[in-house]
Amino acid sequence: MTGVRLAALAAVLTVVCACTADTSRARPDGSTSAGSPTTTPALPFGGAPAVANPLPDLVLQGDPCVDALSHTQIRAIVGADVAGRPEGFDAVGPGCGWHNLDTGYDVGVTYVVEPGTGLSGFYTLEAKISQLRALPPIQGFPAITFPGNQEGASRRWWCEATVGLADQNAITVRLTLGPASRASSTDPCGPMLLEATAAVVDTLRAKAARR
Repeated sequence: MTGVRLAALAAVLTVVCACTADTSRARPDGSTSAGSPTTTPALPFGGAPAVANPLPDLVLQGDPCVDALSHTQIRAIVGADVAGRPEGFDAVGPGCGWHNLDTGYDVGVTYVVEPGTGLSGFYTLEAKISQLRALPPIQGFPAITFPGNQEGASRRWWCEATVGLADQNAITVRLTLGPASRASSTDPCGPMLLEATAAVVDTLRAKAARR
């Protein structure tokens, strides 16, 4: 599931980088021809909502394994206070995952700080990610979700939510259900994911308040 999530984020980068490409070309004598560089549209774009009360960029400066979730929050989400393991994607930002081997529950958090387009990059991909849909605001911040499907199976086991903490950055929270919840047809995009995402936002708001 992690690979699907990172591939989606990489696709965001591809779209945005295409908007910022410099079309100037080098001449044989070493000089550069006048091209027609394009610029990224003003944020937000692509239909993404503006973040009315953004958190400062500094809340996403650090290690999500350390400051995205408290020990109590981790225990509430996956059933045990397990250690986090780095799982970030360098071109997007740092990430961390907490996996309970006993229950199968897994939660992951990624700080989406690159390329600095926040939710706008995800909205640009809406045509490619047909499952993308807007969520009610989480702690006052705009949010979207798109579920994942296990290859070859119709039952969804995991889902992720992306929250815009500022127009230029976001967080993505992924929840993978354990076998017991899968058997009971629990919706991975339902209350459990929203509670986990709200917990991360709460933690980062508290971090901002301490600065």
